[in-house]
Amino acid sequence: QPHNAKPQKTCSSTVGRQHRTSHQSAIYDRVRFRFTACLKNQAAAVFHQQEEPGREEESLAGEVARRELDRRKGMPQSGKHQSAAVRFVKRSSGSYLQPVKDGVWVADAFVVYTERPVELSIAARMTIMSMAPGSRDLLVYSPLPVFSDADSSCVLTTEQINQLGIVRIVLAPNMMHHMYALNWLEAYPSATLIAAPNLASKRVDVPWAFSFGSLECNEFLSQTAPYIRFLHVEGIKTLSEVVAFHEPSRTLVLCDLAFNPQLDKVPSMPIKLYLWLTLQRPMCLTRPFRFLIDGPDRALQSVQALMQFDFDSVIMAHGELVKTGGKPMLSAGTERFLQDLTVSARSKSVVLIGAAVTLSSMLVALGSAAYQRWK
Repeated sequence: QPHNAKPQKTCSSTVGRQHRTSHQSAIYDRVRFRFTACLKNQAAAVFHQQEEPGREEESLAGEVARRELDRRKGMPQSGKHQSAAVRFVKRSSGSYLQPVKDGVWVADAFVVYTERPVELSIAARMTIMSMAPGSRDLLVYSPLPVFSDADSSCVLTTEQINQLGIVRIVLAPNMMHHMYALNWLEAYPSATLIAAPNLASKRVDVPWAFSFGSLECNEFLSQTAPYIRFLHVEGIKTLSEVVAFHEPSRTLVLCDLAFNPQLDKVPSMPIKLYLWLTLQRPMCLTRPFRFLIDGPDRALQSVQALMQFDFDSVIMAHGELVKTGGKPMLSAGTERFLQDLTVSARSKSVVLIGAAVTLSSMLVALGSAAYQRWK
């Protein structure tokens, strides 16, 4: 060895340090789990004390308990979704699932972003549909988180879902509502996970079975869910939404293609102000969506195509669902919004073409005059 080499006596101390560190980490993990479990039970007790019979109440799984459950289930906690807690709305029946029509259920929740300058609480809805009349095979549309812990009285559990049937398909319907897709795949490994068009390239961490619109996906859906019809809304690439029509119940299921909120039920003041300023009419897109629509004509054609479905009820991810008379409301809302936007785009095109023709004529005239003068 070189004469200036240090002796290797520090090796044993390094091993000892590593051993102590791993041992301390194990103790820390056990203490943290017990602590978070206590917090979860305390949160459940507090919310159960606030419940009143006959009313729909909200229940909140404590933020620390939610993070611990997420860690144990392997749910993604990356980026902007890390600070989101979920408050499920508890029904008067004691369940978090509400039957809407025969073979159609919804679960309502508030997604709360706490680690922001202003706390935001956004209402969201998940829809579960039977894939055939009388069948126990289920399709989950716009998934919210589900937990396998049966002792969690504040969250939606797999036990409650299993009472309805067997989850076969989980559909992430657009570029926004995909946060808990991996969570459902881990809870139901045999389920088929389908992504909206272009979503697979955004969520490369999720092992999608199909991307909607592919030949394989179309063939799979036609064989496994023949009583549910699907349509991709084109012209809004940022959203890239897939809508579903449940034929047996005549129910149209949307995500962000229409909003129908009751402002007095919106808990977050910034969200309430935003909707009050930007929502033109019920069952409609908000005004800022005009900047996301890259093809108004194609978007209008897609909406007119889905209006051909014989639906009566409309379920959307944000706002009050419509149990009857939903078709004329959607026509007066989103369809009219897109019609106005298409007319406006065409008018702007005519104006721009006219201005271009006028400018070209002026340039030709000036050039001709200059040539005559020079000549």
